Amino acid sequence: MVADVKEAIRRLPDLNSRLFSIERALDMTVKHQILPKEQWTKYEELEEVSYVYQSDTQDAVSEAEKHTHWGSTFVFSKSHHINSISAAK
Repeated sequence: MVADVKEAIRRLPDLNSRLFSIERALDMTVKHQILPKEQWTKYEELEEVSYVYQSDTQDAVSEAEKHTHWGSTFVFSKSHHINSISAAK
């Protein structure tokens, strides 16, 4: 299961934006400050991200199960993820 979650995370787009968010959070923590309310993540954005995480995790698990069932080599691709993001928007 952990490998499936790691694969789902690997498929996530916009690595730079995730890293920026983490860096900003660490900076605010070190400075003992709270992020201004206008910069908080909107609920609608969280729903979209949640859908992408859930979709990627389900895709990774189902692909792993199929490959395990059929005894084939397990190769991940990002093409399905990119299509699912386009369809979600």
